[in-house]
Amino acid sequence: MSPRLAVFLILISAAVPQIYAEGTGEKPAYQESVEVKIGAQGDVHVKHVVRGSDASQWLRLVDGNAAGILARDGEDNGVEFSAAPDGSQVLLAPSEKDIIVEYGLPGGIVQKDGVWTMDFSYGETTSFLVPDGTDLIFANGNPVYLGEKRGIACHGCSMLLEYVTDEPRIFESVAWGEDEFLVEIRTLSGIERFEFDQPAKSIRFNVVDQDRFVTAVIPVELLGSPYSVFLDSEKTYFHEYINNGTHVWINTRPDTGGQIEIIGTTVIPEFTLMAVPLLAGLVVVVAASRFKTAIRRQSRTSRARIRQSWCGRPGISRRNLPPTAPSRTA
Repeated sequence: MSPRLAVFLILISAAVPQIYAEGTGEKPAYQESVEVKIGAQGDVHVKHVVRGSDASQWLRLVDGNAAGILARDGEDNGVEFSAAPDGSQVLLAPSEKDIIVEYGLPGGIVQKDGVWTMDFSYGETTSFLVPDGTDLIFANGNPVYLGEKRGIACHGCSMLLEYVTDEPRIFESVAWGEDEFLVEIRTLSGIERFEFDQPAKSIRFNVVDQDRFVTAVIPVELLGSPYSVFLDSEKTYFHEYINNGTHVWINTRPDTGGQIEIIGTTVIPEFTLMAVPLLAGLVVVVAASRFKTAIRRQSRTSRARIRQSWCGRPGISRRNLPPTAPSRTA
């Protein structure tokens, strides 16, 4: 057995303690689902759905101080249970129907500097539901855009969950020709000196505070991928985690305050599409002017040739040219 595999098996064994005794008829619970629902004020509610069994079952609870434990079947009939002395698990009585076990988790999530943080570890696949209006969360530092979804599922879950409710959004306007582009910056940090540099293909702004999530939502027409991100001219780690075809989401978490610069590969051109009609009109005017000049020169050449033709005939002079011949002033 390889060392890595040995460590993996030890970790898994440690994560699911085998406290039930052989021959007693007790067994570990088979869970259909685990759900962690987080309220707007940081209250945490956990719900396990356990498959019914004709034998007693040990159910391991989510680490923490479980409070107000309730057990019932799908018809809201109470199911008997007993909790282990350390509160880490409960022994469920036999039930033909699936069993629902619910409890609160006081202190399961804490708020620090405006960021809700939950350090979670559980061996079963777990669904997390976050408060309404939260469309962006971070799992182990990786941004996850929820959009209209309520949460995420975590398999064999060991996760640091972080999110911000009512995160401030700063909108910076970039005027380019007759177009206007809005760059959105989402962060708890203060933002200063926003600048779009077209020749350098970059967007720059200063973040005031350290260790803050900073998410920039940039129109791809204004600044296109691939991107690089710098903090005070030093390349820094970032996530480009969503591109819906019109905008891209770029996230970073600088250790210190300083200047953030996002450099793209493509940038809106000097002459936008709005300038094309003006350029075409200028070309038409120049072409028309040159055409008129050419017509005038051709007309003068033709008149000169006609006069030379008539004047070269016997008995014809400039004084008695036919009336139909062009005059000098024609």
